[in-house]
Amino acid sequence: MKKNYQCLILILLCAFASVAQAQTVNLQFSTDASSGVIGDNFEVFMNISGSEAYEQGGFNIRFTYDSSALGAPVLAETYNFNSAPYSEITLTYSGSRVSVNGAISMGATGSQVVKEPEWTKVLKLRFKILDHDKTTKLEFLPSSSEQTGTVVMNQNTKEQLETGNLYNLNAPLTDAPLPVSLVHFAATWQPNNQVLLTWTTAAEKNNKEFQVQRSQNGKDFETVAVVAGAGDAVVENNYSAIDAQPLANYSYYRLKQVDFGGKYEYSKLVSVKIGQGLSKHLVKFGPNPFQQEASISFNSQPNSLVQLTLTDINGRILRKETIKAERSFTQYSLQRLDELAQGVYLVKLSGPGIASTLKVVKE
Repeated sequence: MKKNYQCLILILLCAFASVAQAQTVNLQFSTDASSGVIGDNFEVFMNISGSEAYEQGGFNIRFTYDSSALGAPVLAETYNFNSAPYSEITLTYSGSRVSVNGAISMGATGSQVVKEPEWTKVLKLRFKILDHDKTTKLEFLPSSSEQTGTVVMNQNTKEQLETGNLYNLNAPLTDAPLPVSLVHFAATWQPNNQVLLTWTTAAEKNNKEFQVQRSQNGKDFETVAVVAGAGDAVVENNYSAIDAQPLANYSYYRLKQVDFGGKYEYSKLVSVKIGQGLSKHLVKFGPNPFQQEASISFNSQPNSLVQLTLTDINGRILRKETIKAERSFTQYSLQRLDELAQGVYLVKLSGPGIASTLKVVKE
């Protein structure tokens, strides 16, 4: 009886050890500068990573795609793991579902998949684009106990690894240039408890308007301002809007760019903390300490005049200059600073969208 208990304990220990060593496999679709929309084709990489580095062997990975937008994929390229190339990779199809089966040509030592968050390229797929107005909708099918699931095997033990994160891809299929080239977007809290939003475009095509949208959680948005676009433009345009009633604490903003056909795109998110004053990082002075010259950069309302005042530590005005801020971001050079004696000075900036004082040192 005692031996039976010892065997049972040994079996349980082995089971727990097996669970502790369980590894997960992450799958990712991705594009880069060399892939994506190329003429009438769409190319995408299939990548793999592990919770721990492990030796990969045979695998079966299944995914779906929008068959009304893309034709059935073909294998465009495969990649070696160290010196171990893939062999016998095949694609099988069932409607919009694709099964990728393969193995590694290698000895008993295996070939190692790198640990997350790094990625190892497995292969490149090429699709024929059927409808440029649609998107890819590439989606991995999660693992299951059935043969139709996504399965990745360990080469040496043949034990199935757990499926981890699945990174799908829903990319546009048009190779036309974006309707708007946005080069700058910022939100700045103002002393009158308003938020100034500024943005700059380098070019626009068929651009009807920008909708300034606000959120408290970064997920649910409401429109707080609408600014007309330039239509078609190949020159730089500066825009601004005011949120007169910002939300308490943090507010998140984005731009919804709408063209005359009703299509739209979103910008990145920017955030601002209400009531904290102007962020110091918006105004920079350098070098500090300075000698003969220095520069100051700042954010302000475009096409505005900003007053720069240089005083000594007692408040005596030594210099006043008016800066024409044509863009929302301005860098201004201060000359002939060698005329000043060594010591501590104050540089003050004031104007639409800016009110800041910096302490600087002449050495």
